[in-house]
Amino acid sequence: MCSCGRRRKWSRRSAPKRRRSWRTAATSRLPMGACARTCRSNTTGSTASYLRKWQRRPGRAEMAEALKTRRLPAAYRGETRDACRRILSLYPNTTALIVIGSVATGTWDEASDLDLVWVYRGKLRRKWREELDYHYEGPVELVPFNLSQVRTHFRQHSPMAHALQRGLPLYDPEGLQHRWQALTLGVPKQQWIDETYDFMWYRFEWGWDSLQRERRFHRLAKHPTEDCSCSVSEILTRATLNLVRLLLVLRGHVPLCKAHTRELILLVLRGSRLRQAMETTLRAHHEKRDLTLGEARQVAYLGQWTKKQLVAELGVPPAEEKAKEVRRLLARR
Repeated sequence: MCSCGRRRKWSRRSAPKRRRSWRTAATSRLPMGACARTCRSNTTGSTASYLRKWQRRPGRAEMAEALKTRRLPAAYRGETRDACRRILSLYPNTTALIVIGSVATGTWDEASDLDLVWVYRGKLRRKWREELDYHYEGPVELVPFNLSQVRTHFRQHSPMAHALQRGLPLYDPEGLQHRWQALTLGVPKQQWIDETYDFMWYRFEWGWDSLQRERRFHRLAKHPTEDCSCSVSEILTRATLNLVRLLLVLRGHVPLCKAHTRELILLVLRGSRLRQAMETTLRAHHEKRDLTLGEARQVAYLGQWTKKQLVAELGVPPAEEKAKEVRRLLARR
């Protein structure tokens, strides 16, 4: 605005030239891909540190060469190396690739799967499974976690935090596991216990509903037992196993893998029927499949017994109390 209050109009020739800042001059000499908010390497401040960090960023080939798959048993090296290379080539925001479970603890056998925790920054694309050609039934099971989620696990001292602390790093350029090993972890905190209890309670209810539907269909269709093709959802297996692990946590134990769970559960379960049901649950969970009616009855028996033990120590989840009240009100109408 000029002094008289009117907007001044500049012609193309008389308009003042746009001043070129030192940032623009410095950025124009950087290679393509560098952030515009940078400066010369001999300057100080946040922009200079960002430039140095960008210059140290490894390429995709360097990241693939940094894999330490020689630590793995020979049976898992090929599949794991291919999976890690696909991840690093498509997702450069990967922070760490760490093996947990029986392979990391040395209790694996020929039928064991390899659990690979994939730690990354930011978000994953929706079709990351298709991009990585990942199959749930394969020998390598991916467990993706955002870095903020991993921090939450360590704040709550969850079993996943214990497993990561004792895991086998395949790719860890920032030394995350070295920092995790310096932490002192105890029994999982009450917040993690309450959240897991509430979530797995409802997962078990979904699996229980699946069992009841299949039993009604089996009874109405009059299927012979030997030729029955009825199947119950895998949700029942996973929910029951996680409820058992939660019971072990309440008794002061932190299971790290299925083999470790099998050892610890002998301290809790009494009776051959419960132990047989536990073996059925572990076998079905390992094979990643739905249950037959006979197997589902065994798994549900173990789940119901575990729920009674948890209710005696934790009570009924608050959300379940509200749901019961809603069902009572609907029944009166």
